[in-house]
Amino acid sequence: MDCRFSFDQGPENPPTSVIFGREYMATNVYQHCQTKDLELAKMLVRPNGMFFDDVAKESLLTEARYGSVSRVYIVCEEDQLMKPEFQRWII
Repeated sequence: MDCRFSFDQGPENPPTSVIFGREYMATNVYQHCQTKDLELAKMLVRPNGMFFDDVAKESLLTEARYGSVSRVYIVCEEDQLMKPEFQRWII
């Protein structure tokens, strides 16, 4: 649509960053948001890196290197709405 791509390594290589255009943001990213949220997003838009080279390389995050965690639970301090005992019971 109206996105702008940057080719810092030359036009024969993949793009290195993208800036979302206003039309793209309105129809694809913020289509269910209020108008004020879309306008704020338009003011804050910045270039986003594409990172094709990093994705193509072997991942550093492997089960052999870091192990795995099947589930993580956060138990909050006691408050008016949810007690830690009730949180543990739910878990």
